[in-house]
Amino acid sequence: MSTKKPPNLEETFIEFAKNLPRAEFIDELKLDKKQREAEKADFFFNDRQIVCELKSLRTDQMGKVDKILRPHQERPEWPIFYGGWEIHKVLRHLPDGQQINKQIYGGVTSAIKELVRKANHQIRTTKEMFGLSSAGGLLVILNEYVDILSPDVIAQKVYELYNKRTPEGEPQFPEINFTWIINVSHYTQLTPDLQGLPSLILPNSVPDPANVSDFVDSLQPQWAAYNGVPMVKADWDSLDSIKFESVSQAKANSGRKMVRHEFQRMQYRRRPYLRALNRDGMVEYGRELMLNLTPGFLKGATKRQ
Repeated sequence: MSTKKPPNLEETFIEFAKNLPRAEFIDELKLDKKQREAEKADFFFNDRQIVCELKSLRTDQMGKVDKILRPHQERPEWPIFYGGWEIHKVLRHLPDGQQINKQIYGGVTSAIKELVRKANHQIRTTKEMFGLSSAGGLLVILNEYVDILSPDVIAQKVYELYNKRTPEGEPQFPEINFTWIINVSHYTQLTPDLQGLPSLILPNSVPDPANVSDFVDSLQPQWAAYNGVPMVKADWDSLDSIKFESVSQAKANSGRKMVRHEFQRMQYRRRPYLRALNRDGMVEYGRELMLNLTPGFLKGATKRQ
């Protein structure tokens, strides 16, 4: 008897969006050859008044952090500690900690820059190919797995990109009117008994003739209802006043028994012993590992201690 794997966040959102009134999933439309081969967006909403591109953050950015921090770990100012520490606690011991933190921020948010650049291109291409010059653009960013990219970090980077200008003084990403960030890898403690998964809507400083603003505002309660959870609107002065916690870290700290792959992933992140190997070194390591393990699979073999 097989058990069906539960849908991930991206699959869930696609099903949600496909069932919205006046929504069209572009890949399921009858397309000509040029439209099929083009890098296009994912959805039309509101009778094609809004073009929506969906992007998921998938790649763990901790490798970039480790690469930046590794040269500094031999410095005398580097703190000696056991277990895991938050990065800002480590960097405050270094005189150039703020500069290093800027390097880390640039490294881990480079994926967001590429994501926004590509989404802007796909929305523009879709509008041109379908003759929708007056349509608005919506970018939806989903984060289910990347702990280091908390909602405030994603939002800060998106706002920085919104403010980028071309040499002529025009916005670099004018096709995106709004970005909707749905982050289930983090939570915030709303009250002592209530935790909330953040859902952030970020307006771009470009005209909004298609009224993407009202549309995306209407989506949030529908999304909450679709997932069977209440929607709580919170008024904050700024994102800086919100403390976001990693869901996976909270589970680890709660004493919940971790499944094997979670434990192995956590252990390897703490000590990434294979990172220094090149391709040949990895092949050699795998060969030695198989030589050591193979006898244990043979009938009557002596068990390894």
